[in-house]
Order: sequence, then structure tokens, then C-alpha cells
Amino acid sequence: MTQLCRIGTYAAAVALAVTFVAPRPGAAQIKASEIGSVTQTIDGTVLTVEYSRPQARGRSPLFGGLVDWGYLWTPGANWATTVEASGPIEFAGKLLPAGKYSMWMQAQPEEWLVHLHPNPRLFHTGEYPETDEFQISVPIAPTEADHYAEVLTFSFPAVSPDGGVLRMHWGSTAIDVPVGVEPSLLAFTMSEEEMAPFLGAYEGHTNSAAGPRDMKLSIAAHEGQLLATIPQWSNAQFTLIPTARPDRFKVAWLRDGKLFQVEDEPMIFAMEEGTATSAVIIGIRNQPWFELERIE
Repeated sequence: MTQLCRIGTYAAAVALAVTFVAPRPGAAQIKASEIGSVTQTIDGTVLTVEYSRPQARGRSPLFGGLVDWGYLWTPGANWATTVEASGPIEFAGKLLPAGKYSMWMQAQPEEWLVHLHPNPRLFHTGEYPETDEFQISVPIAPTEADHYAEVLTFSFPAVSPDGGVLRMHWGSTAIDVPVGVEPSLLAFTMSEEEMAPFLGAYEGHTNSAAGPRDMKLSIAAHEGQLLATIPQWSNAQFTLIPTARPDRFKVAWLRDGKLFQVEDEPMIFAMEEGTATSAVIIGIRNQPWFELERIE
């Protein structure tokens, strides 16, 4: 009887302990490799990497040791690391259609292979894809990173108007994959008839914290686009991108002839009998930034 009481007391204690330590539905769960993500927008195309982040924890070497040379490995843990692109991109020089892909790598001392597979939902063990199933495979030379990363990290250390670099960094090793997008600036052209109403010289002023300043601007046709030049600003240039309204354009600044930045605020023309007579570029707080009259 005493033994039964002791057993019953022990069972009750265990049940009580389970009550206090058992995870509640929806409660956070600690993982050895926590989930992380990084997102970068490049000229309207959104690139997202989702991955679990293993830690080095003193294991060395990571590559050629923890990860064997030539071993097909997803750069992360648990579910395979995924790369998602909202539009078509160039991935290390190869065209990649929009979509979500699982990422796999094969490390070698001199050159790695980076693979993308069309099935994004694969586990890091037991579901290794066949090499002929990859959407693309590209060789990338590893580089020595400038600092040690204890936790595996994806990032975009370089971003330009038409591309960037996707980096995988763990330990002292970095894999840099160049990515590119087609600039939106190349997606349109205008006919001579469409451009004619806006061509010519304009003058007026800009509004700034220092007060109004005189401004001159010329608009010319260039390869099917409206190209504006500002002499006072070392011949700074921007292209006018058409919108749904024929008198309203987006302002796309150029640097060395390449798209640099597209402003959120538009350039709006006043029209009389189908010809532009003046223009205004809206700035912050919805106030005019450029106010210009057409003089030619």
C-alpha cells in the first residue's frame, strides 16, 4: 500500500512537472539553428532569402571538415535555404525565372558549385536533389572574408540600380553571387510624335531651404526617351518615364548614362493645344521643387 502511495505520489509529481514545462500551443520553440531572412529590392524586383542559421560553436574547419569537400549541402540547416525572386533575374550570369527555389552548394578548395532547385520545400537530409534536376548551377570562387562570422549569414553587401551581390558568409569564408535585374528604364520607348510636345528649353527656379534659385533645363529626344539636362548642375541628366497620364512623368536620374534613382514624386506639365507650356517637379511635402516655364 505504501509502495502504491509512493508510486501515485511520483506520478502526480511528474504530471505536475509536465504541466509546468510542457510547451503551450503557439509558444516559442528554441532551435539550435534559428530561422532568419534577408530581403532586398532592386529596381522593383524583390529578392528574399530564408534560411536556418547554424553556429560554428568552435568546429573547425567548417569547409573541408564539418562540410566535406564535394558534399551536396544546403547553406543552412533544417528545411533547405530558399531564394525567391518576384521577377526574372540574372543569377551569376544565368537567367532565372521569377519564383522560389531551394539553394544547394558543393564546397571545393578552389571553386564551389551553387545550385538552385525548383522545389523550395526540401529537407537538409534525406531529400537531396539529383544534379540534373537543378534549375541552374553556377561556379563561384570562394573568398576570404574580412571578419569571422560565428553564425551563418546571408546579406546583400553591394546594391546598384540594376543588380547587386548576394553573399553567404560563415566562418572566414564568403561566397558572393552577382545578381542582376533588367532596369525598368529600358522597358519603354516613345514615338517622335509623343515626345514632340515636351522638347525644348525651360527656365525658372528651384525651391530649397536657402530660398529660390534660378534654374535652366533642356529636354531632348534620345533613343526614344525624353532626356532632360541641367547645365548648372554639371549637366546632370534625368529621363522622363511615362505614366498613365500623358502630362505626368516619373523622374529617373542618370549617372554615367545609367539609371541611378527614380523619384517618387512626378514631373507635371501644363499643356495648351497639345504643347507643354510649363512644368513643375513636386518635391517633399507635396510642394513644388522645380517651377519652370517653356521658353523655346
